[in-house]
Amino acid sequence: AVPPKSGTADTITSTSIATKDGMDVDDDNNDINRNDQAFPTVSMFDSVAPYYPIKFTPPPNDPHGISREGLRDALMAILCTVDPGGSSGNGKYDKTAAGTNDTVTDAEAESMTTLAARLFLDRLLPPKSHDPYGDDMDYSDGAERIVDKIEALNDLRDLLLPPGAAGAGGTLVEPMSTVGTVLIKELSSTVIKVHSDAVMDMPSASDTKERENYKVLLDTCCSLSSGIALRLEELGDLSSSQWSAFVLDTVREMASVLTNAPQGMKGRSSTAYLSSLAACGGIRTLRTCLDICLPPLIGVLRGYGSDAEKAAAAALATGTMFSSSERSLSQAARDGVVIYPHPLQEYASDAVRILCDLAKEDKEISLRVAAVTGLGASLLAVPSSILAKDEITMIQQELVSLSTQIAVNNEANGGASCSNAQYEYACSRVIGSALGRCLARKAEEVSSIARAGCVFDDNEDTASTISNQVFSAMIESAA
Repeated sequence: AVPPKSGTADTITSTSIATKDGMDVDDDNNDINRNDQAFPTVSMFDSVAPYYPIKFTPPPNDPHGISREGLRDALMAILCTVDPGGSSGNGKYDKTAAGTNDTVTDAEAESMTTLAARLFLDRLLPPKSHDPYGDDMDYSDGAERIVDKIEALNDLRDLLLPPGAAGAGGTLVEPMSTVGTVLIKELSSTVIKVHSDAVMDMPSASDTKERENYKVLLDTCCSLSSGIALRLEELGDLSSSQWSAFVLDTVREMASVLTNAPQGMKGRSSTAYLSSLAACGGIRTLRTCLDICLPPLIGVLRGYGSDAEKAAAAALATGTMFSSSERSLSQAARDGVVIYPHPLQEYASDAVRILCDLAKEDKEISLRVAAVTGLGASLLAVPSSILAKDEITMIQQELVSLSTQIAVNNEANGGASCSNAQYEYACSRVIGSALGRCLARKAEEVSSIARAGCVFDDNEDTASTISNQVFSAMIESAA
């Protein structure tokens, strides 16, 4: 502390800060709360943002050991700093204190998370140049653009979904609680656009490596979106509006595509995105996806006329959504959580009945292939407890019928057409799944495997049918 002037024991020099009873005071003897000093978020961001993304390539025989990875890690350590201005001291973010409440836009808040996220989003979808003399052409090759997008998605994951994010004051702060609905909507639309573009561009990939890169890009998009949905769901009321913007609004928009044109490229892309969101985005997200998407899909199947292609796409999409439920509930079972009521309780009966009907011989072969494929995926997700007794009997009869058709086709496979081969393959996958789940239920190690049960392994009558009739038919056809 600075010594007081003579005669004024409680005053200090006008250019100094002193300590009074353990507290900081200014020259007017007012207490100073250092937590009120604004964190220099914008200045810090402006200082490092021009270096993103790191494109450094070390020269040969570099004695300094500087690497692109090391520079990238150092830059991300700064960009991933959570602005401590809104920290409430309990690991959550006080949006009122930080300026990210519902009445303030993300642009006004300018938290480090928001600024960094938009920097990464610009890398995913670069904005158009407004320079009349500029050149908007991207001269990088296809493989380089794909890898660049994968890196940007991974950077978003590191920013928004870290194991724990430390604020500058040392307090752990959840990054997803620091962003508002405006940024969430931008994030959702950008990831969906990148995912959709990848689905459309992948068929024209120039080689196997580029095709594999597209698959990685699609997986990274889905992993990020489902991770964000799950984190927002875990935050509960703290991020309810953000969850609605990221999940609910997106599902509603994509469900309309599935209703009108599930067979189109956009419909297939929407199915892939939603199924991943449902499988890994949390139980609330799963129920939302199923409750909004399955009714229109089942409606397409129930009311199909001459448009077999649309009905086939709806059958595949239905099976995909059922499969997402199985994945989500199996993960819940591994976590020791029992979900009640079953998410498919309202839809299982209708879906199974309609798919069994569409698989009959009087339908077009492409529709039969899709119906059998969708049926197989659905049965792996449906426990017998949510089916009526006559529906279980119908499933047993369908399994026997499919196994018989495989045996018949094997005897006459010399003249099998490509379409018939696809149908036989679809039937074989269903029968293989049924045999595998039925036989595994008696294995000694199955007791240590936590997964959601299905009609193949949780019903004695069905298991008996599979073991005695279906399995016997397969043995005879192979002899």
